[in-house]
Amino acid sequence: MRTRATRCSTSSTACTRSRSGREETRDAKCAVGWVAQNATRLGVDANGVTLAGNSAGGNLALLAAYTVGTGQFPPSCGVPERAARAVIASYAPTDTADQSSGVPSIADDTGATYFGGTPQQVPEAYRATSPITYVRPGLPPTLLLPFTEHVFDRFWNSWGSQISYGVTKQFLDAPSR
Repeated sequence: MRTRATRCSTSSTACTRSRSGREETRDAKCAVGWVAQNATRLGVDANGVTLAGNSAGGNLALLAAYTVGTGQFPPSCGVPERAARAVIASYAPTDTADQSSGVPSIADDTGATYFGGTPQQVPEAYRATSPITYVRPGLPPTLLLPFTEHVFDRFWNSWGSQISYGVTKQFLDAPSR
């Protein structure tokens, strides 16, 4: 675990194992719990942890935040499970088996190797590592960053059937250089 403090924020980077998504999520929860346990020593707010990641790291951040309190993926070390204050996920797979939405997925040869089969062969492995599986009221505020409005609309639509909690969407187009 590396920690870097600046005047406004503290950034910690945790390395996780690469196996099936399950161990990585447990490792991420361990890191969140470790930061919370060491908050005083680090000079940080134990309740102010924001999880962030890009692509597979975004999937991991969403899973670590969304599975708190579900019994899925307990921390891989001896720390209590802690909720994140917020989540930022850039171009992250939210439904690891969905190839039709235009949202990043891993239901291809990479996924088959990673999970030990296709979504049809091992559906539970894909479902367990799809953040959309855990969407429910009370989750931390989440910023999803797809690359284009087209992908954003498809991304939102993949979540639309799961979200009925008064969540609103807004696409903000960042100017290019």
